[in-house]
Amino acid sequence: MHGESLTHPAVRLWPRRAVLGAAFVLAASACGSAINPGSTNGQGRSSGVNGVTNVDVGCPPSPDATSCPRRPLPARLRFTGHDPSATDVEIRTAEDGTFTVELPPGRYEVVPDNLTGTPYPRADHLSVEVREKQFTSITVMFDSGVR
Repeated sequence: MHGESLTHPAVRLWPRRAVLGAAFVLAASACGSAINPGSTNGQGRSSGVNGVTNVDVGCPPSPDATSCPRRPLPARLRFTGHDPSATDVEIRTAEDGTFTVELPPGRYEVVPDNLTGTPYPRADHLSVEVREKQFTSITVMFDSGVR
């Protein structure tokens, strides 16, 4: 009788493991779709924005320098629709600064933010137009503050 009241630990843990596993899969797929939902659905019907975030690594003091060297910068980007009923979409770029986000056609303000929580590197807001069945490519340039 004493042995009948005990439940084997593997029997008790299996449902919990299944639930945790399913929760993990759902969370991972939700994150993946927010960061990189895919550029097309196979028929070219989706639209949105793709591109890269870069930061300058300090401009050389030479007057002959035409541009500052740059490197990819992982960052957070918020896409705010000009339509008041639109939902803001926030993503984090990949480590190499690349991103793709599916958005319905319309005008958006892109609000870039660094991941460090410090004033630099920083980037200006951009305005972007998303057209039906197209991806608009942008480059978001962050200023490192180094001169």
